[in-house]
Amino acid sequence: MFFDWVAVDDEGNPCDVVTGVTHPLGGGCGQGDGAAHGGTGELPTKLDAKRVKELAKWWRAQIKQRQKELSPALAKDQVRRDLRETLAEELIPGSIDNAIKQVMQAATSKKPAAKGRSRR
Repeated sequence: MFFDWVAVDDEGNPCDVVTGVTHPLGGGCGQGDGAAHGGTGELPTKLDAKRVKELAKWWRAQIKQRQKELSPALAKDQVRRDLRETLAEELIPGSIDNAIKQVMQAATSKKPAAKGRSRR
């Protein structure tokens, strides 16, 4: 080989995984090694409530932006793929589908009715 590709993080430190893209939700090299999860090397099985809320906000913004460029179905598929890539670095593989559903539900849930209004 004449050239070796080496992935680097934002500080220029080499990484052991080449992803090809820096993801807007975080992640990137070095974050899938468990260092961000207490240094145990093990990934959790589910997202905490704060992270679900962050990802739901991101989901809504991305869907809105992508629907300007694509059909609603294509926009949803593309955002789902982006989310799957991010969650692959944050969760064990068997729990990613459930986390995607959780984020999608949080992003599309209706806000409760304003207090002070009476139902009749």
